[in-house]
Amino acid sequence: MVNQQPLEVRHATYRIIHGESLRTLAKECQIKEPELRLAVLKCADYLWRIAISQQDTKHVQSPHNIPTLRSEEWQAFVDLEKLSQLVETQLKKYIVPFSDMYGVEILDLHAYQAEILRLQRAINH
Repeated sequence: MVNQQPLEVRHATYRIIHGESLRTLAKECQIKEPELRLAVLKCADYLWRIAISQQDTKHVQSPHNIPTLRSEEWQAFVDLEKLSQLVETQLKKYIVPFSDMYGVEILDLHAYQAEILRLQRAINH
C-alpha cells in the first residue's frame, strides 16, 4: 500500500510526477537510482490501483517507467484533494460495508486517516 512505502519514496513519487529528476532525488534521498526507480514505480502502481476505480481515470495505463509518470494524465493522481475524496469514496463504497458485513477489518481506518493527514501536512511544508 502507498502508506506503507518509506516517506522519502512517497515524496519522491509525488515530486517525480511533478517533473523532478529521478537522479537528483536519488542523491537527495541517498538511495541508488535503480532502487529508487523501482520503489517509485511500485508506489505509483498503488496510486494507479486506487485511481483507476474512477470512471474518468480508467483509460490511464499502469506506470511502467518514469516518463509515464510525468504525463499530464498522472497529474490528477497527485492532486491531494481529489485523491483524498477518491479514497474516502472507496472506503465508504467497499471497505466499510465489507467490514460491517463480515466482521473483518481490512485496515485500521483511524490509523489510515491519521496517516493521510500527516502526509498532507508533510507535503504542504
